[in-house]
Amino acid sequence: MGIKERVRLLFAAYISLASFIDDDLVDFLESGDTKKRKGKVIRIYNRVFRDFEKMRKEIQTFDPFELPTDRT
Repeated sequence: MGIKERVRLLFAAYISLASFIDDDLVDFLESGDTKKRKGKVIRIYNRVFRDFEKMRKEIQTFDPFELPTDRT
């Protein structure tokens, strides 16, 4: 059980690292252009929230002891 929890923790850490916002988008969000381009800011944050929700679901359904199968 301890190994399973550690694998789950590593998987969650990998997902959180993979879900960071691109550097160019961070630069844009920190610039003064955000007041002029609110639509782009909203799209960026909506995409990030969708990605977080998708990753949260993947973490909850992850089973480190499930054998990989070819689903093609």
